Amino acid sequence: MTEPPAWRTELLDGLAANSSTPPHLLIRLLATEAESCWLTLCGRRQLASWIVAVIRLHPDPRPRAYLAENQNLREPRSNSSIPESWRDGRLALAGNLGLLPLFPLGDLLVDALLADDDFDVRNELFSAPNVRYIAGRAAMHPSARARAGACWTVYGTDPQSWQRLRDDPDPLVRAEVARIDAFDAEVIDVHEIRKAGRHLATHAGIRRLSAAALAEVLDQDEPGALRSLAGNRHTPRDVVSRLLRDARPAVRAGVAGRPDLTPEQIAKLVGDPETLVRHAVSLRSDLTAEQRGELASDRTEVENIRPLPRPVEWEAELTDPRTAREAAADPALPVARMADILAHLGVP
Repeated sequence: MTEPPAWRTELLDGLAANSSTPPHLLIRLLATEAESCWLTLCGRRQLASWIVAVIRLHPDPRPRAYLAENQNLREPRSNSSIPESWRDGRLALAGNLGLLPLFPLGDLLVDALLADDDFDVRNELFSAPNVRYIAGRAAMHPSARARAGACWTVYGTDPQSWQRLRDDPDPLVRAEVARIDAFDAEVIDVHEIRKAGRHLATHAGIRRLSAAALAEVLDQDEPGALRSLAGNRHTPRDVVSRLLRDARPAVRAGVAGRPDLTPEQIAKLVGDPETLVRHAVSLRSDLTAEQRGELASDRTEVENIRPLPRPVEWEAELTDPRTAREAAADPALPVARMADILAHLGVP
């Protein structure tokens, strides 16, 4: 059913005006094609600095123009070409992008921040929980600086992107690849493992270990280090097979991201009785449709698409176009109801 345009407009405008609408919902409003909603949102007296950054990086010129007309927001300092609030906003946006669900503006914002002149902004992106996704986009970015920044993440986790970067003709990228090659060629001996302390898992996850060092990691039997070892591309196949049979789910989950697993090993992980392991293997891009279907039942309620409540189940004021805007703008409206409204209206 197509919702009445007036009702949809009033609800979106109300949420845009609501002082209690949290930033993670405001950013979704900016991903809609709703000019009156943009006008309302960009005219607010107060906006989080990272929402201001989203508007200033928006691909459509209209939100940027509406923001420029807002006299309530802090003006740039006369002695600075880039106001501090603008830098703060980009830093906050870079940190928040890794915590937000996928939405249409997401990739555009990631690409814009990857090209940022500020090292701290780019570094904040690469510190996000979804760093592998960020690095995958950076590896294909037009900016050589962004591609160079991706090298340390993709060299041990994404063989295709790593090969693309190895073939990159730009001197900046080639220099980073050379540094990684030198780092990768170093062999860690047993005495370095014994003094590694809290860095044990890091060494086990990315370094090339001597036979004695490998034996030491296995003998220490520390679950975190073994999980890291399971994902290390230098780990011998016989050790990978051993870790795949480990009784601890966290260790088996460490094997799941390896690009060199056989179809039989992938099938074993898909059929693992532990949810932690099945979730880890569900992130692979080479699963069959049947395997994806089998793993889909493991999704949490948050990840599953839930039946949306019909408008008649909402507060009466929200269902009437004449009162919808005022009701949606009520600061007492629960955030859960705001999310219901966006989901029902198809706002990603």
